[in-house]
Amino acid sequence: MHLAPLLPLLFLWGAAPAQPRGEPDEKEGSKAVDAFVYYCHDGDTCRVRLAGGVWLNVRLAAIDAPEVEKRHGGKTEWSGQPLGEVSRDALNKMIQGKDVQLRQVDLDQYNRPVAEILLKDELVNKTLVEQGLAEVYRGKTKRIDKAAYLDAEERAKKEKKGIWAQTGYQSPAEYRRQNKH
Repeated sequence: MHLAPLLPLLFLWGAAPAQPRGEPDEKEGSKAVDAFVYYCHDGDTCRVRLAGGVWLNVRLAAIDAPEVEKRHGGKTEWSGQPLGEVSRDALNKMIQGKDVQLRQVDLDQYNRPVAEILLKDELVNKTLVEQGLAEVYRGKTKRIDKAAYLDAEERAKKEKKGIWAQTGYQSPAEYRRQNKH
């Protein structure tokens, strides 16, 4: 495998921090790489192809979407959360089969790039939060200002959109802990 096309993405996390309020800003030196979205496995992880043909799984920065059913070897390991498939399907409808830009902010524990995804002028990660299809990631984040995400989440809660309309909503992080994932 030729690594040259992969290097810009893997080292983007060392670039300038994302703009406050989650908006792109080329003049400040935020770098983005072009990618083609093949498919989103769930509401916060997508399979993309970079220029040069390198394929990667990318974790969407600053968000945590409801879990989808997990199957392994034909066996269901867990049934998934309410709106897990809705979140995944909405993300696929937005970006599957489209050219996007990735602005990497970190690597996760599985060495996947963690990135904001831009579709034209739309910050896809934040859109999912605005629609109530993901919550703001509560863990440690690097090189990203979550203020715009937190504002979007607060609006979605007040308007009882998506996950916030559920009685007894359980965060994806708590769901994973209870299901030992």
